[in-house]
Amino acid sequence: MDRHIGVKKVMELSGKEFKEIRENINRFKRDYPDVIFRRAKPEDYQALINLKQEWNQTLGKKYSRIWDDQFYKQIIENYQELDHLVFVAETGKQLIGMVTGGILPHGQAWGALSKRRDGYDGLSEYLNVEFTCEIHKMDPKVELINLGSDSSPNGGLRVYKNKFRPVYNSERYRLILKNE
Repeated sequence: MDRHIGVKKVMELSGKEFKEIRENINRFKRDYPDVIFRRAKPEDYQALINLKQEWNQTLGKKYSRIWDDQFYKQIIENYQELDHLVFVAETGKQLIGMVTGGILPHGQAWGALSKRRDGYDGLSEYLNVEFTCEIHKMDPKVELINLGSDSSPNGGLRVYKNKFRPVYNSERYRLILKNE
């Protein structure tokens, strides 16, 4: 099931339904007041590759069903040619997280990849909210961002994505034809 978040809802983060996200982001900003969220540059390539390798060895073990090794490298190498957005978060000149996606031709957006270093509580929420704000700055008409699907049978990313209170979920079905 694909989760689609409402851009304005996530930018505002108002009400008790977003309390946990607000608290996590506030704690993160308090702990890392020098954090910078910016567009990636070509010279960030090696740091982005290193981030993915570190993620595979730490947080990636928790999410063993995520199989993005092939297209992660392709997106990072070719993001400009793909007209793909790559944003990074850094503190103390160290890249600590990244998020990618873009605005689609039909006027909505999608989030593709998100990786972070272990030990930065609230960074995931920070990345998603900042990404949402950047999409809105680029095109205020975008109303939804598709955060993608989650194939985990027991929650995992689904639970995390639900914290952003999706306004729309689309289900995917598979049809298998049998030869008789």
